[in-house]
Amino acid sequence: MNVATKWEEVSLKKFQALNAFIMSDAKMTDLDRSIEIYALLTDNPDEARESLLNMTVDQLSAELSKIHFIVNKYKSKVPETEYDIDGNKYTVQLNLRNMTAAQYIDFQNFYKDYEKNQKYIFLCFLIPKGKKYNEGYDVMELADELYDKIPITIVTDIMVFFCKLLESLTIATLISSMREMKKLMKKEKDPVKKHQLRKRIVQARQTLNLVKNGTGFVE
Repeated sequence: MNVATKWEEVSLKKFQALNAFIMSDAKMTDLDRSIEIYALLTDNPDEARESLLNMTVDQLSAELSKIHFIVNKYKSKVPETEYDIDGNKYTVQLNLRNMTAAQYIDFQNFYKDYEKNQKYIFLCFLIPKGKKYNEGYDVMELADELYDKIPITIVTDIMVFFCKLLESLTIATLISSMREMKKLMKKEKDPVKKHQLRKRIVQARQTLNLVKNGTGFVE
């Protein structure tokens, strides 16, 4: 049976099915749970379940040992600049300054419900080689094509790296904004406006603390 034996072999589709099963906390024995997890990591879950149930205990134990990798979380790394997926080349575009308005708006809309849109959001940064974002191809159609082909590791590397960039940019922006507001507050004579500036500085500081603690960012 063709079963994934490392995270790099788990497609986005298989990962989402696996994650949904784990989060469902279904009531079953440990052995049944292991068999289901194994099945979800194959190309044909029904066939895999039947095959596993017909094995001897020793054979089953040996087969289930192949998926032991899932007990260890995947450690993300810096994404490649280019990937070959199912024979097609894609470039990774993570430079915030080079993003189009449409690209960033799509990212923001997808990010509002990350779990639901995980199938699409990474395509804001993974572009067919030689093309511009969503030009000459349809993002939604490409998402369907790559769903069971792209490894979850590539999706994770891209998203974690981008969110770290976004976090750094947000921190720099907040610090700069706080400095400017402090300068304005020193010059401001109107007590009402001064109070409003002080309030905005406090809010910015609270937001900065949240960002530094990682709240709201993909891990």
